[in-house]
Amino acid sequence: MNETDVRKRLVDALEADLVGPFVPDTHAQGGQEILPLAPSRWYLTGFLAPEGGRVPDPEDRDSTDGSLAAGSESSAEDAGAEEPEPKRPVRFPASMGLSVFLPPGVGDTIQVDVWYADYDKVEVAIDRDDKKKTGWKRVPYGPVPVTVPLDASVLQHKDGIPVPGSRNLVLKGELRTTTMDGLDPGTRVLSLFLVNHRTAVERDRDTQFAFQVRMQLTYERGFVSRPNRRGEDGSDEDQRVLALAFRDQREWAVGHNTSVERPKVKNGKLTRLRTTQLPCFEVPNVVHRPIADATLGMADLAKLDAKGLANALSPLLEAYEAWVDKQRYAPLDRTTLEGTRDDLMSKADGARKRIAEGIALLGQKPEVLRAFKLANQAMHVAALQADQTREDPRYVGGKQPEWRPFQLAFVLLNLPSLASASHPDRKLAELIYFPTGGGKTEAYLGLIAFTLLLRRIRGQGTPHEGRGVAVLLRYTLRLLTLDQLGRAATLMCALEELRRRNPKELGNARFTIGLWVGASASANRLRDVHQALSDYTPGRTDSPFPLTTCPWCGESIKIQNIKLVDAEGKPTKKNFARAAVYCDNAKCLYTEAKVPGLGLPVVFVDEQIYQEVPCFLVATVDKFAMMPWRGDAGMLFGRATHVDDQRAYGVMHEFKLGARPLPEGFLPPELIVQDELHLISGPLGTMVGLYEAAVDYLCERPAYGAPRPPKVICSTATVRRARDQIQALFGRTMSLFPPRGIVDGDNFFSQIEHDKPGRLYVGVGAPGRALRAVSVRSYAVLLAAAQKHFDRKGDPKQPADPYMTLIGYFNSLRELGGMRRLVEDEVRNRIDDIEAEKRPLNFIGPHPWAADRKLEMPAELTSREPTERVKETKRRLAARRTSTDPEPLDVVLASNMISVGLDVDRLGLMVVTGQPKTTSEYIQATSRVGRAYPGLVVTCLNVMRPRDRSHYERFVAYHESFYREVEATSVTPFSGQALDRGLVGSLLSMIRHGIAPMEPPTGVMNIHEQRPAAEELLGWMVGRARGHRKFPDDDAETRIANLVRARGRSFLDAWERVVDKARTGAASRVYSKNDRAGSEGLHLLFTASDDPPADHDARCFQVPTSMRDVEPSVPVWLRFKQLDERGG
Repeated sequence: MNETDVRKRLVDALEADLVGPFVPDTHAQGGQEILPLAPSRWYLTGFLAPEGGRVPDPEDRDSTDGSLAAGSESSAEDAGAEEPEPKRPVRFPASMGLSVFLPPGVGDTIQVDVWYADYDKVEVAIDRDDKKKTGWKRVPYGPVPVTVPLDASVLQHKDGIPVPGSRNLVLKGELRTTTMDGLDPGTRVLSLFLVNHRTAVERDRDTQFAFQVRMQLTYERGFVSRPNRRGEDGSDEDQRVLALAFRDQREWAVGHNTSVERPKVKNGKLTRLRTTQLPCFEVPNVVHRPIADATLGMADLAKLDAKGLANALSPLLEAYEAWVDKQRYAPLDRTTLEGTRDDLMSKADGARKRIAEGIALLGQKPEVLRAFKLANQAMHVAALQADQTREDPRYVGGKQPEWRPFQLAFVLLNLPSLASASHPDRKLAELIYFPTGGGKTEAYLGLIAFTLLLRRIRGQGTPHEGRGVAVLLRYTLRLLTLDQLGRAATLMCALEELRRRNPKELGNARFTIGLWVGASASANRLRDVHQALSDYTPGRTDSPFPLTTCPWCGESIKIQNIKLVDAEGKPTKKNFARAAVYCDNAKCLYTEAKVPGLGLPVVFVDEQIYQEVPCFLVATVDKFAMMPWRGDAGMLFGRATHVDDQRAYGVMHEFKLGARPLPEGFLPPELIVQDELHLISGPLGTMVGLYEAAVDYLCERPAYGAPRPPKVICSTATVRRARDQIQALFGRTMSLFPPRGIVDGDNFFSQIEHDKPGRLYVGVGAPGRALRAVSVRSYAVLLAAAQKHFDRKGDPKQPADPYMTLIGYFNSLRELGGMRRLVEDEVRNRIDDIEAEKRPLNFIGPHPWAADRKLEMPAELTSREPTERVKETKRRLAARRTSTDPEPLDVVLASNMISVGLDVDRLGLMVVTGQPKTTSEYIQATSRVGRAYPGLVVTCLNVMRPRDRSHYERFVAYHESFYREVEATSVTPFSGQALDRGLVGSLLSMIRHGIAPMEPPTGVMNIHEQRPAAEELLGWMVGRARGHRKFPDDDAETRIANLVRARGRSFLDAWERVVDKARTGAASRVYSKNDRAGSEGLHLLFTASDDPPADHDARCFQVPTSMRDVEPSVPVWLRFKQLDERGG
């Protein structure tokens, strides 16, 4: 038995528990089922009640207890919100059916086959003393054939078409013609339903129900698919591209109170359709295309000279060119698609030329060649080091780290624009668009390594020495930031080893990575670390260091590994200058004995970041809201005045004797990487876009020559209208890589893998049942079914292991809280003794699909969990079921925190409770499972919600092309409300860190003298507003520009008046309390939660400290007047 077999057994168990029968009729005991409970209490769905008896019993909690949410409202980043259900009474379904298109015709028929089962109440002897117990005996029927005339009057007759021998199950329907575009004139629409016309009874009501109902339609002329031409000739480029990519996907039927099995089309013709209560669709994996003769090994590339590299990489270019030519002349069935195809191939050819330019540059610029070779060496070493800690090592049997073709191509494509600040492509924003798990992170880490090395090589002999922040890597969520920090830190360790061996070429200052996030994830001050170390008690596991293991060797990092040291690197408890983190593994390169006073090249304290100024900064986007609040923040943009071998000094520091002056500071950051671009949307994206203008300006300032605009790299697996989003966020034109092909999943660098199992999606919808019941039953049966195939004493990598940990995904924290309570109680009790409790009477032998399981308490991955617990949960997730340290997990309940950044190969099982709000979130979240093993995603849908019902009834069609359904994102950084909240903060960031005399805490008093320079910055912001989107006309563009200019000048005027008042009173003002310069004057900046100042002008200095500081929700109650209260 392999993983695919185990996965199938889990799906079979789900059907046996929720729909029935307990075992198939082909089983040795099939057809003998006698249930100890009424079948409507035993099974959850798949039955039809009589039309007059649809109301569930009051004591039936599966239908009447719909509450899942628990706990209070939250404003956390992943809090979400439950989607309200229409207020309608709960009823069991009395009918089910489907709608199809039929070709034109008159007087023909369609063949319908019906399957169902009745349950008779019987007395059953349960022991030798002839004691009897009441049971419900299953009596299966079907297939029962019915020939249905395609005649509207017959289908709509009130008595319907009887199903022979069924005791009044009937077929009813509607038949009409349609004029839908893309269909032949006279095409018919048939909606056909199986209806329970039996008489309802009060006592033993289940005798009138029909269970395990399904139907099959057979039409020999062939069904007609819904036209699939949406957007192919529209003005939206994304819609045209998607119409081309998904042109062969067809929707053949829509279910009603049920879903439709995946159709089997033969030679373009479909003659048979069948309903199902558990629709399934397997999304195939997208894999990397092998390139014959291309050299992809990192170590191999690191050894070649320029000519050797050109020869080694030419097969990649030649294969890409051949693919483009083949696609360019591929036949299409509609001419409307050809223009889109030609445009895509033009872009692909442009990408090929850029790759060729990158290869050529390696032969023209020796320092570029050297940086490229060293980057390959560092990536090779980092990959080998990371592999040592993997549960399933990748590099065994002589296998060595290799680039995936698209990763190497992406690095080569960007070499020219990274090597030259004046290159035309420098101001392109590159978007890596590749499915989740495809290797996007390694692609941009390769570029980061190249950027850092080239800067150091070129910096030797200059005042700045190539130091300072060169790369900004930003995320939106804490979990994602912490997860990626580990990967990036391993690379930094590899780079640092290269530098230590070659300081003449790469300098004396170490390569370091800094974590710049909120105080909940890392310390802001060294004294915070000192406090944590002082509070240490034996047995304590939490640590202020964000990583749980050494990024170089994988050894656990404990709190005692953190040492505070002075400027000389000696441990101290008073005059500490930095925090050093050492590894305990004697074989590691980062023990205290080998790197005294330094430790791992990871800086995690804000105070130390501003002093050491790491060359690579990993941050959350939120943190950039602190730019105007902290004078130190200018250090991140090269605003240093002096430097020595250990640290840099700026306007907030007193430089030490012997520090070397920096006439123009450090070079500003030259590479900005924004991961998971799709998350930078809505209110957060709008604020990010406004502050991004300040970041862009501060990075672009001239230093040691001409302006150096930063190169922007973005990545995502799900996005729509990214061109508009990137223009609004970064003020840049987007370039997509890899360019799309004419078939979804095939862009030359990737292709669809048809011969191996993909990720299987299963939909569970139960009309008349509460979402709570659907979720509890699904959790219980999946957990017990996985246990059935697991051997505690077996191989740690046994096939059942990926399914022994269930990830539960929720759209809101309140629903998650409710499910946690149910997992701890009801789910646990259900599976504790499931083998005895969940079986029919007189069933002999072991339970066929479940085993008893002792469920441990669930863990959480949400924003309400402390960082230390999040780190521990992630560590336990990677532990196989046979592990004892760390202890493995049974159930992990998660919010959208895991939609990105949770990369645990062993996970294979997820239950999604309620359809997520967006398709993008759905794809991202469910892609967390099935990375190394066949994944199973069970989506529990609440069919009382119209959107959930639609996804259930169209389950297969939706999943066949769900990348087409990804929603467009919205970013409006220069809207009125965005300017209200963020313009002052963004302008202050630019003015404070972009005009040298304005940077110190008291620099706020220099606004009069620096007003011309401030006006110039305001003009730059106005230009940004003009170019952030396409305006419908010149007047609209002018209105936005005038609005930004007017608001900016109004703020500058108020600033001058505040300074005038202070000078009149012989006083001084400073920027903020975070500058810790209270002795020099009162601070001006305040937040919305602070008491506003009495001075009206000073109120202009309200600035948020987080980009998530959005307006609170305002409840609105509608009161309808009585008729006699209303006016005439």
